[in-house]
Amino acid sequence: MKITINNTDIQLEKSNLDTRTINQVFDFWREKEAQISYFESEELCIICLQKSHKTTRGTYWFNDYDKGRLLFARQYMIDHLSMPPSIAELSSIAGINQFKLKNGFRELFGNTVYGYLNQVRLEKARVLMTQGEKNLTQIAFELGFSSLQHFSTAFKKAYGCSPKKIKTTPPIS
Repeated sequence: MKITINNTDIQLEKSNLDTRTINQVFDFWREKEAQISYFESEELCIICLQKSHKTTRGTYWFNDYDKGRLLFARQYMIDHLSMPPSIAELSSIAGINQFKLKNGFRELFGNTVYGYLNQVRLEKARVLMTQGEKNLTQIAFELGFSSLQHFSTAFKKAYGCSPKKIKTTPPIS
């Protein structure tokens, strides 16, 4: 599908949305005078439209209670990085069933429960490494990785370089 914005033709790949729907989105943003500029809103719209179109079936819609429980579950996991609970334990602790936990978590935070946990662990590890107070083994075990090898592999996959290289590189002043 091709749309024209400011006399520029833009090709949308694999979009299931019709021109009428796209125009409705632009009209909404113009009428409501969103807090972002018109130019930025056009770019955001194009990015959103180029993502594969999802039907409402299969999308988890959560209410305020479920959202609060999901936020609590996330915080609980962050507070217990070294010994994270299983999905069953986390759902029980958060007071939400496993289906809502897994699907709601993916919808709200854009990642699976353990994917998010791993992301937080690696970010915290990166911060601890730049502080230079602990060695890699201490950091890995403090954050709940089963071995230094597992930590190193996950870190390299996430950041594209080994943790040893980050640890030994002097900070830029």
